Amino acid sequence: MKSISLNIGAVKAYEPKVKAAQEALENGTCEGNDFLGWLHLPSSITPEFLDEIQSVANTLREKCCLAPKRQEEPYYPLRR
Repeated sequence: MKSISLNIGAVKAYEPKVKAAQEALENGTCEGNDFLGWLHLPSSITPEFLDEIQSVANTLREKCCLAPKRQEEPYYPLRR
């Protein structure tokens, strides 16, 4: 079995580039900055939006002849 080694100095050499990339992402100044909606998506989802998704899913289940007919309680893993 091969062993894996890690050169900490080589990893540390990337630190300034990584920090600059993170800052550019957070500030929206990086290339492709019009595609950064995923950065704030988890914090922008509201319980009302999840309820709407659940309602649409239930409607689709009712109207689709292949789907089982069942009504489940909504599952909100991020809701506290």
